[in-house]
Amino acid sequence: MTIKYFDYEIPKKKKGENSLNSLKKSKEKIVLPHPLYGEIPAAQGMYTTKHGNVISSGFYYPDPNYVPSLPPGAIRGNVGLQEFCPIHHFPKYFYVDEEVECVQCRDKFVFFAGEQKFWYESLKFNFHSHAINCQACRKQNRSQKKIIKQLQKAYEIYEANLKDPVAMLALAQAICLQYEITKKGNLNLAISLARKAQKCAPELIEYLFWEARAQAFLDRPNKAKQLLEEFFSRAKLK
Repeated sequence: MTIKYFDYEIPKKKKGENSLNSLKKSKEKIVLPHPLYGEIPAAQGMYTTKHGNVISSGFYYPDPNYVPSLPPGAIRGNVGLQEFCPIHHFPKYFYVDEEVECVQCRDKFVFFAGEQKFWYESLKFNFHSHAINCQACRKQNRSQKKIIKQLQKAYEIYEANLKDPVAMLALAQAICLQYEITKKGNLNLAISLARKAQKCAPELIEYLFWEARAQAFLDRPNKAKQLLEEFFSRAKLK
Protein backbone atom coordinates (compact mmCIF):
# COMPACT_ATOMS: atom_id res chain seq x y z
CA MET A 1 0.00 0.00 0.00
CA THR A 2 1.39 3.40 -0.91
CA ILE A 3 0.62 7.08 -0.59
CA LYS A 4 0.96 8.69 -3.99
CA TYR A 5 3.02 11.88 -4.07
CA PHE A 6 2.41 12.56 -7.77
CA ASP A 7 5.99 11.98 -8.99
CA TYR A 8 6.87 9.77 -6.03
CA GLU A 9 5.64 6.47 -4.64
CA ILE A 10 6.27 6.29 -0.89
CA PRO A 11 5.92 2.77 0.54
CA LYS A 12 4.06 2.65 3.82
CA LYS A 13 5.71 0.90 6.74
CA LYS A 14 4.60 -2.60 7.54
CA LYS A 15 3.01 -3.10 10.92
CA GLY A 16 5.66 -3.21 13.62
CA GLU A 17 8.41 -2.01 11.29
CA ASN A 18 10.66 0.86 12.36
CA SER A 19 11.32 2.99 9.29
CA LEU A 20 14.60 4.19 10.80
CA ASN A 21 16.07 0.72 11.19
CA SER A 22 17.56 0.76 7.72
CA LEU A 23 21.07 2.17 8.10
CA LYS A 24 23.40 2.48 5.16
CA LYS A 25 27.11 3.13 5.42
CA SER A 26 28.41 5.45 2.74
CA LYS A 27 32.22 5.54 2.98
CA GLU A 28 32.81 6.93 6.48
CA LYS A 29 29.36 8.33 7.20
CA ILE A 30 26.11 6.63 8.07
CA VAL A 31 23.00 7.63 6.17
CA LEU A 32 19.32 6.81 6.49
CA PRO A 33 17.79 6.21 3.04
CA HIS A 34 14.39 7.72 2.36
CA PRO A 35 12.48 7.42 -0.94
CA LEU A 36 11.46 11.09 -0.94
CA TYR A 37 14.28 12.90 0.88
CA GLY A 38 17.16 10.77 -0.38
CA GLU A 39 20.08 9.67 1.79
CA ILE A 40 19.79 11.55 5.07
CA PRO A 41 22.89 11.94 7.27
CA ALA A 42 22.39 10.05 10.51
CA ALA A 43 23.06 11.71 13.86
CA GLN A 44 24.05 9.47 16.72
CA GLY A 45 22.06 9.53 19.93
CA MET A 46 24.01 10.34 23.08
CA TYR A 47 23.15 10.23 26.75
CA THR A 48 24.73 11.22 30.03
CA THR A 49 25.39 8.62 32.71
CA LYS A 50 24.80 9.24 36.40
CA HIS A 51 28.53 9.92 36.69
CA GLY A 52 28.33 12.68 34.11
CA ASN A 53 29.92 10.78 31.26
CA VAL A 54 28.48 11.33 27.78
CA ILE A 55 28.40 8.11 25.80
CA SER A 56 26.79 6.83 22.64
CA SER A 57 23.38 5.21 22.88
CA GLY A 58 23.97 3.23 19.71
CA PHE A 59 20.85 4.80 18.24
CA TYR A 60 20.87 6.84 15.05
CA TYR A 61 18.26 9.34 13.97
CA PRO A 62 17.84 11.62 10.93
CA ASP A 63 19.90 14.78 11.17
CA PRO A 64 17.35 17.58 11.79
CA ASN A 65 19.73 20.08 10.16
CA TYR A 66 19.84 18.22 6.86
CA VAL A 67 18.66 20.37 3.94
CA PRO A 68 17.78 18.25 0.90
CA SER A 69 17.27 19.81 -2.50
CA LEU A 70 13.67 20.73 -3.27
CA PRO A 71 11.81 18.98 -6.07
CA PRO A 72 9.55 21.15 -8.27
CA GLY A 73 6.51 22.45 -6.39
CA ALA A 74 7.77 21.40 -2.96
CA ILE A 75 7.64 23.64 0.13
CA ARG A 76 10.53 23.67 2.58
CA GLY A 77 9.68 22.34 6.03
CA ASN A 78 10.84 23.81 9.33
CA VAL A 79 11.91 20.80 11.39
CA GLY A 80 12.21 22.94 14.53
CA LEU A 81 8.46 23.61 14.46
CA GLN A 82 7.47 19.96 14.02
CA GLU A 83 6.55 17.64 16.88
CA PHE A 84 7.43 14.02 16.19
CA CYS A 85 9.24 11.00 17.58
CA PRO A 86 12.61 10.59 15.81
CA ILE A 87 12.54 6.86 16.56
CA HIS A 88 9.45 6.31 14.42
CA HIS A 89 9.33 9.22 11.99
CA PHE A 90 11.54 11.15 9.65
CA PRO A 91 11.37 14.93 9.90
CA LYS A 92 9.35 16.59 7.17
CA TYR A 93 12.22 18.32 5.40
CA PHE A 94 9.83 19.46 2.69
CA TYR A 95 6.25 18.93 1.64
CA VAL A 96 4.81 17.91 -1.72
CA ASP A 97 1.18 17.70 -2.83
CA GLU A 98 -0.33 14.31 -2.05
CA GLU A 99 -3.19 12.61 -3.85
CA VAL A 100 -5.47 10.95 -1.28
CA GLU A 101 -8.73 9.02 -1.42
CA CYS A 102 -11.52 10.41 0.76
CA VAL A 103 -12.67 7.75 3.25
CA GLN A 104 -16.19 9.15 3.15
CA CYS A 105 -17.07 9.66 -0.52
CA ARG A 106 -14.10 7.75 -2.05
CA ASP A 107 -13.29 10.62 -4.41
CA LYS A 108 -9.67 11.60 -4.98
CA PHE A 109 -8.50 14.90 -3.54
CA VAL A 110 -5.21 16.72 -3.09
CA PHE A 111 -3.66 17.22 0.34
CA PHE A 112 -1.69 20.30 -0.63
CA ALA A 113 1.88 20.91 0.51
CA GLY A 114 0.93 24.24 2.09
CA GLU A 115 -1.90 22.61 4.00
CA GLN A 116 0.46 19.92 5.31
CA LYS A 117 2.91 22.57 6.51
CA PHE A 118 0.08 24.31 8.37
CA TRP A 119 -1.03 21.02 9.95
CA TYR A 120 2.37 19.89 11.18
CA GLU A 121 4.07 23.19 11.98
CA SER A 122 1.31 25.63 13.00
CA LEU A 123 -1.29 23.27 14.44
CA LYS A 124 1.41 20.89 15.74
CA PHE A 125 -0.41 17.75 14.59
CA ASN A 126 1.56 14.56 15.16
CA PHE A 127 2.79 12.70 12.12
CA HIS A 128 0.14 9.98 12.50
CA SER A 129 -2.46 12.61 11.58
CA HIS A 130 -3.32 12.73 7.91
CA ALA A 131 -6.07 14.23 5.78
CA ILE A 132 -8.73 11.57 5.20
CA ASN A 133 -11.69 13.67 4.01
CA CYS A 134 -12.01 15.90 0.97
CA GLN A 135 -12.97 19.55 1.34
CA ALA A 136 -16.63 18.90 0.48
CA CYS A 137 -16.97 16.15 3.10
CA ARG A 138 -15.13 18.22 5.71
CA LYS A 139 -17.50 21.12 5.09
CA GLN A 140 -20.50 18.82 5.32
CA ASN A 141 -19.25 17.32 8.58
CA ARG A 142 -18.72 20.77 10.08
CA SER A 143 -22.23 21.79 9.02
CA GLN A 144 -23.68 18.68 10.63
CA LYS A 145 -21.88 19.33 13.90
CA LYS A 146 -23.05 22.94 13.87
CA ILE A 147 -26.70 22.08 13.25
CA ILE A 148 -26.63 19.36 15.93
CA LYS A 149 -25.45 21.93 18.47
CA GLN A 150 -28.11 24.37 17.29
CA LEU A 151 -30.77 21.67 17.61
CA GLN A 152 -29.67 20.72 21.12
CA LYS A 153 -29.75 24.36 22.18
CA ALA A 154 -33.22 24.84 20.66
CA TYR A 155 -34.51 21.79 22.53
CA GLU A 156 -33.11 23.11 25.81
CA ILE A 157 -34.72 26.52 25.34
CA TYR A 158 -38.06 24.99 24.34
CA GLU A 159 -38.13 22.58 27.28
CA ALA A 160 -37.50 25.51 29.62
CA ASN A 161 -40.23 27.60 27.94
CA LEU A 162 -42.92 25.18 26.72
CA LYS A 163 -45.46 27.94 26.10
CA ASP A 164 -43.12 30.35 24.33
CA PRO A 165 -44.05 30.58 20.61
CA VAL A 166 -40.62 31.96 19.72
CA ALA A 167 -38.97 28.90 21.29
CA MET A 168 -41.40 26.67 19.37
CA LEU A 169 -40.49 28.28 16.05
CA ALA A 170 -36.77 28.16 16.84
CA LEU A 171 -37.01 24.42 17.42
CA ALA A 172 -39.11 23.91 14.28
CA GLN A 173 -36.46 25.83 12.33
CA ALA A 174 -33.62 23.75 13.80
CA ILE A 175 -35.42 20.51 12.92
CA CYS A 176 -35.94 21.64 9.32
CA LEU A 177 -32.32 22.72 8.96
CA GLN A 178 -31.16 19.41 10.40
CA TYR A 179 -33.26 17.54 7.86
CA GLU A 180 -32.00 19.70 5.01
CA ILE A 181 -28.37 18.84 5.82
CA THR A 182 -28.60 15.29 7.18
CA LYS A 183 -31.92 14.02 5.77
CA LYS A 184 -32.83 13.12 9.33
CA GLY A 185 -35.19 14.83 11.73
CA ASN A 186 -38.67 14.73 13.25
CA LEU A 187 -40.54 16.78 10.66
CA ASN A 188 -43.93 15.99 12.17
CA LEU A 189 -42.73 17.57 15.40
CA ALA A 190 -41.68 20.66 13.44
CA ILE A 191 -45.19 20.91 11.95
CA SER A 192 -46.76 20.44 15.37
CA LEU A 193 -44.56 23.17 16.87
CA ALA A 194 -45.38 25.58 14.04
CA ARG A 195 -49.11 25.07 14.58
CA LYS A 196 -48.77 25.50 18.34
CA ALA A 197 -46.92 28.75 17.73
CA GLN A 198 -49.77 29.89 15.48
CA LYS A 199 -52.30 29.33 18.26
CA CYS A 200 -50.15 31.14 20.83
CA ALA A 201 -49.14 34.06 18.61
CA PRO A 202 -50.86 34.19 15.20
CA GLU A 203 -49.04 37.44 14.41
CA LEU A 204 -45.77 35.48 14.11
CA ILE A 205 -46.17 34.49 10.47
CA GLU A 206 -42.91 32.51 10.51
CA TYR A 207 -44.98 29.48 11.54
CA LEU A 208 -46.25 29.36 7.94
CA PHE A 209 -42.74 29.28 6.52
CA TRP A 210 -41.38 26.51 8.75
CA GLU A 211 -44.45 24.33 8.37
CA ALA A 212 -44.15 24.82 4.60
CA ARG A 213 -40.51 23.66 4.72
CA ALA A 214 -41.44 20.58 6.73
CA GLN A 215 -44.34 19.76 4.39
CA ALA A 216 -42.03 20.08 1.38
CA PHE A 217 -39.49 17.71 2.95
CA LEU A 218 -42.34 15.24 3.54
CA ASP A 219 -43.10 15.38 -0.19
CA ARG A 220 -46.33 17.33 0.14
CA PRO A 221 -45.73 20.05 -2.47
CA ASN A 222 -49.32 21.30 -2.70
CA LYS A 223 -49.59 21.90 1.03
CA ALA A 224 -46.14 23.51 1.09
CA LYS A 225 -47.05 25.81 -1.81
CA GLN A 226 -50.28 26.89 -0.14
CA LEU A 227 -48.49 27.76 3.10
CA LEU A 228 -45.70 29.65 1.32
CA GLU A 229 -48.18 31.69 -0.71
CA GLU A 230 -49.97 32.69 2.48
CA PHE A 231 -46.65 33.50 4.16
CA PHE A 232 -45.49 35.82 1.37
CA SER A 233 -48.93 37.40 1.07
CA ARG A 234 -49.03 38.25 4.77
CA ALA A 235 -45.39 39.36 4.74
CA LYS A 236 -46.18 41.99 2.08
CA LEU A 237 -48.94 43.42 4.25
CA LYS A 238 -46.57 44.04 7.14
